[in-house]
Amino acid sequence: MTYKDIKDLVAFYAHRNDLGQYFDSIFVMATDFIAQRVRLNAMESIITLNTVNGVVDLPSDFVEARNVSRIAGAQRYGLALHTVRGFDRFNINASGVPRAYALIANQLHISPPSDSIDIELTYYARPAALVNDNDTNTVLTKHSALYLYAALTYAASAIQDTETQQVSAQQFNTELQNAEEADILSRESGDTPEIRST
Repeated sequence: MTYKDIKDLVAFYAHRNDLGQYFDSIFVMATDFIAQRVRLNAMESIITLNTVNGVVDLPSDFVEARNVSRIAGAQRYGLALHTVRGFDRFNINASGVPRAYALIANQLHISPPSDSIDIELTYYARPAALVNDNDTNTVLTKHSALYLYAALTYAASAIQDTETQQVSAQQFNTELQNAEEADILSRESGDTPEIRST
């Protein structure tokens, strides 16, 4: 689904043909709302970062960390998340290989601090902005109903249609719950159990 497709769908569901001038603002707010509320497989991204003095900038589309690991050859070693206060206490006398991290001011800090350590960051990425009619992003492609109902909620608020706003907000929550349940099943699926006779 493209930006044009979802704009047409919102206009159809809202029974309005006069929303065109507001669509860019409506979809910026819908994307912000999705970035705040939604954590789905479709939003996951993996990147390798290299530290300088134990610090590396987070990606510009970073929303939330899912996993942080130190890379050593072919191995991955998970790092423990610390709060800023806990990280400062942990970091005082820390030495050796990095075992912990903290997120401070749009940066990832590792402890003990080390130069040139490769870090694999698995994170939830903010959906790409919808600007041109042919634009799309992973959430719009895989979970278009979330965009539909988030945008309808904001559109209904703008035109003061309280009933549509409430129904759209409820539908958003239902669609999000369905998507989260599907994600859980997808993460937990694996090979079919094999039954052996003895």
